[in-house]
Amino acid sequence: MRDGKSAGNDFEGLRQTTLVANHHVLFGNVKASSSGAVKPPSADELLEHYTSDQLRAHWLALGLAQKSVSFSPKPYETDESKRNDPRVADPVLKEGTLLTNVFNRLARSCFYTAAKYKNCEVKFQEVEPELRKVVLETAEKYEELMAKFEVYSVMQLMDEFIRYANKYWSDNAKNLEGGDDSFVDKFLSNAFYLLYASALMMHPVVPKGCEKIAECMNIETQEFFNWDKFYTLEKSLFNDTIKKVRELPPRYDFFRKHESQYKD
Repeated sequence: MRDGKSAGNDFEGLRQTTLVANHHVLFGNVKASSSGAVKPPSADELLEHYTSDQLRAHWLALGLAQKSVSFSPKPYETDESKRNDPRVADPVLKEGTLLTNVFNRLARSCFYTAAKYKNCEVKFQEVEPELRKVVLETAEKYEELMAKFEVYSVMQLMDEFIRYANKYWSDNAKNLEGGDDSFVDKFLSNAFYLLYASALMMHPVVPKGCEKIAECMNIETQEFFNWDKFYTLEKSLFNDTIKKVRELPPRYDFFRKHESQYKD
């Protein structure tokens, strides 16, 4: 279609604007197909072992745009000794662990600490310059990578950033017990700022969990995840704004493992 009119059979007006690499996702080390000897598992079958978040994060990190890649879920390992050995890691869960362990811990810690020390009333104040510098540099790099469709590099970038945010938490949370109100306010503001940035940039990968974070911070999702407003929202929000965040129930998960991955 061009200008609302049919372009006819000669495809006049149509042009390819994006080149897509023609690489393959191998099942283990072979090219699987429904008509071949090795058949790939269906989506329903995979969802018996993994959450959609875990699968999405893993596939985006594989770097399919660069080369053919191997998808090797442990439940489909043909070597029974490896499949049943708890010491053998499941390659599919590498990125999922970042979500269910590191990212989830950062989010839970922010809200539980706000409830414990501030009755869920957090003063979002001006963020430490060094932290803001790291966030803005990460956001700029994130934009560059997304513009080039280098999603696998985005996943590497976010792995580094979320671990950076979690390290900030663990390095400073130990001083909460002896800290005064001003320290607690500053620490929580910085931590929620890192959580906000993490959720904004991870939203395309794990939308539901990130939207839960926005809802628990009592920020409208349309505003929270509007990338065009990022630089204005983070300045206006973290500017001595008192925000009543939600109180979480015990052991709340923003990013859950698949039920089969929990030990009895």
